[in-house]
Parts: sequence; structure tokens; C-alpha cells
Amino acid sequence: MLNMMMSDLQRIFRGKGIWITLGLYVFIIFMHVFSAAGPAEGLSRAGIYMAAHMMFISDNIFYFMLPIIIFIAAEDFDTNVAKNILASGTSRTKYYISKLLLASAFCVLLFSLHIVGPILLSTLVHGFGGDFNMAFVLDVLRPALAQLFLLLAVTCIGMFLVFTTKRKSAVIGIYIAFTMVPITIIMILTSFYEGFEVLLDFEVVTQIRTLLTLDDASHSQLLRIFVMGIGYMLISTVSGIVLFKKAEIK
Repeated sequence: MLNMMMSDLQRIFRGKGIWITLGLYVFIIFMHVFSAAGPAEGLSRAGIYMAAHMMFISDNIFYFMLPIIIFIAAEDFDTNVAKNILASGTSRTKYYISKLLLASAFCVLLFSLHIVGPILLSTLVHGFGGDFNMAFVLDVLRPALAQLFLLLAVTCIGMFLVFTTKRKSAVIGIYIAFTMVPITIIMILTSFYEGFEVLLDFEVVTQIRTLLTLDDASHSQLLRIFVMGIGYMLISTVSGIVLFKKAEIK
């Protein structure tokens, strides 16, 4: 499995797509750091405040994971690489898991850059603005790991879409719809009847932002988020493997 992942990495980094994606991602991180409001607007540019600022917009990572998921897995179906690998004797489960692990590794990389990069960059330019101690590390690490957990859950869903549709266009459309449409629909419904607001408790983008204020969340909220994330991971991964085993690879 490790050999498959290394082979995928070599293939992906030989292309221009991954470099364009990562370059744009780093550029946007720079833009967030240098466009952060001053203290008068309630957000200092000092490094100590950048983690909270970036965690508030962690859902942006969804849209950079989409092309990476396509580079890792969807292109194999367009180029018949998947058919050739499976014909050589590689099990479908091993093939699926290797793609999922690689996508998850990229998700961790993007999230790490998203949080650590702005802290370091803003500190270099504007200073840290406080004490770098264990209390600060824990204040950042706890909500960050919780957010990463949900980002990995959505990555599992993205991989499920690849292996069940085997078409880039379908993956792009459904993935974007999953991450954008539910919150839009809920907000429209809430404008007519406030009772629909409860649906936000099961909407992944809302829950990622809820985790920013982890200490303010109730035990029931945290349990619901944890169960939701585990559910996304298990259902998408198990059903994705089962359906892929039965699928015809053309």
C-alpha cells in the first residue's frame, strides 16, 4: 500500500495541477494574513490572534481538497490507470484505502499550513503579541484537532463520490453541493420559520465553525458533532468499498 501511495505522489507532483493548487492555497493564506483587520476592528494582526481567525474560515479547505481528491483518484478512472492496477492483482479494498489515506494526508497538510503558516508569517511581520506557552498551544490544538476531524470526514465523503461515480464532473458537482447547498437551504427555510435553525446542528460547515469556541460548546453538542463525524467516515468508507467491489471498471 505504501508503494502505491508513493507512486501516486510521484505521478501527482509531476503534473502542474497540484503545484497550481498549492500555490493558490499559499497565496490565499498570505492574503488572509495581510488583510486581517487591525485591533480597532477587534482582530489584531499579531500572530497570537491568527489561529482563531484562520479556524473561523477552515471550511475553505474543502474547496482545495476537491482538486487534490481528483488528482489522487478520479484521474485514474479517466486514464484507465485504475483498470490496469486492479487487473494486475491489487485488491479493490487496498486500492481504495491507499487513495483515502493519501487524501487524508493532504488534508492534514493543508490544515497545518492553514493554521501554522499564518501564525508564523504574522509573527514575523507584526510580532507574536503575547506569550507563546503551553496554554496557547492547547488553546489552538484542541479546537484545531476537532475541526480537522470533521475535515477528514468530508474527505472520506469526497473519496466515496470518486469511487461511486468515477466521473470528475459528478464528483465536482456533488461535492460542492454537499458543502454549500445544505447551509443555504437551511438559512432560507429559517427565514420563514425559525424552528428550521435546529438543522444547522447537523450541517458540517456550521459545526466546523462551532468548534472554534470549543469551551462554550455543551457536552451534547460535542457528542453530536463526534457522532456525526464518525458516521460520515464509517458510512462513506464502508459503503464506498462495498459499492466499488461490485462496480464494473471500464
